[in-house]
Amino acid sequence: MKLITIVLGIVILSAPGLADDDQRVISGHVVDQNGNAVEGVDVTTFWNANGITRAETEQVKEKPIDEGHWIREGEMEPWGTPPIKTDGEGKFSLTVHEDDFKIMVQDAERRRGGVGMINPDDPDEPIEIVLQPLVKVHGQLRVSELSATPEWTGTIVCLPTQESFPVGRDRVAFCGSARCRFVFMLPPGDYVLGAYNEPTDENGEQRVETVRDVVFHVPVNQTDVDLGVVLLEGTQTWSELVDELKARGEWKELSQRFGEPAPEWHADDVGGAAEGVQTHDYRGKWLVVYFWGPSCVPCLKSGLPSLLEFSEKHADHRDQFQIIAVCLDRHGSMRSISDIDQMLKPIIQNVWGGRSPDFPILLDNTSETIKRFGLDSLGHLVLIDPDGNLRKGDLNTLEERLQEISE
Repeated sequence: MKLITIVLGIVILSAPGLADDDQRVISGHVVDQNGNAVEGVDVTTFWNANGITRAETEQVKEKPIDEGHWIREGEMEPWGTPPIKTDGEGKFSLTVHEDDFKIMVQDAERRRGGVGMINPDDPDEPIEIVLQPLVKVHGQLRVSELSATPEWTGTIVCLPTQESFPVGRDRVAFCGSARCRFVFMLPPGDYVLGAYNEPTDENGEQRVETVRDVVFHVPVNQTDVDLGVVLLEGTQTWSELVDELKARGEWKELSQRFGEPAPEWHADDVGGAAEGVQTHDYRGKWLVVYFWGPSCVPCLKSGLPSLLEFSEKHADHRDQFQIIAVCLDRHGSMRSISDIDQMLKPIIQNVWGGRSPDFPILLDNTSETIKRFGLDSLGHLVLIDPDGNLRKGDLNTLEERLQEISE
């Protein structure tokens, strides 16, 4: 059942069992508008707006969630990191994933709530959250390119991107619906809304999502915010692209290409290198090609930084290898290298320790590079040997080759 798959995907992201170095502790206290401590307030990182408890989602493998839940929009339940309640002094201490930088709290009656964010300069500093009356935020979802009404839609509310936490987990609430609608109870503040639905055409091939994220504000002293109709527009997922290329006989997996001459990438814009640079321009050197995208958190957190570290570590062998980072952005959120530079600024400062890429970055807004290299996802690292052939391996493989050259 596809609906359950989506639900599980959201829950798994917040599942317990993390290693110590993947954790952080968010502590603080909750008070009312008069500054009095409030006991029994639910504290967690992510909320469900369908009245589905965390216990129900954890049992879903044995017994699917009743589809009747999807008409209970607006019933808020703590759903992220195993929730806790504030003690008699209104205090809390919640162990979360290292990428979590915020929490949302709501009282037992779901009448008051608040959002708190850690201090980026002092993450261990306790935070104070003042409860404010919750506001009903609602709207309808419509599909502009499908005549049929979707059987199910999912809506996610996030916080606006925070420069201090550019790859942090910014989602605060989720609402599924069998009626193409969403209802949330949210504290006053600024938010971003995104939505999607399951395929409804007879072949089950089309998936739709919001044209762009909807930014909205929940004011103080207001009980209702109607976002009206949010239009969904068709878009092709990565897996659908691969399936289409396979059906046309135009797909060959990357793993099946090792030993073959490396294909050329497609570049709409190039930074840090001469325009038009291609794989064959680096014959005689080992070439490391990393395929990433602005939506790929692992790429931004570890993939690209590992390239920086490798380049710095092997500075004495720069004449033996070259690194190229190819940004694949099929949906065009990045239209030029200057857009990428702007997007990377807070990441360079807050994630990469101030280090900027010392290798060229290329941008492909099409699907051509995906097709030519046989890429089934972002985050692939490809080695091309000095003869211009694709080789199986990673940075460790290249390091071994560089050591052989030095000896």
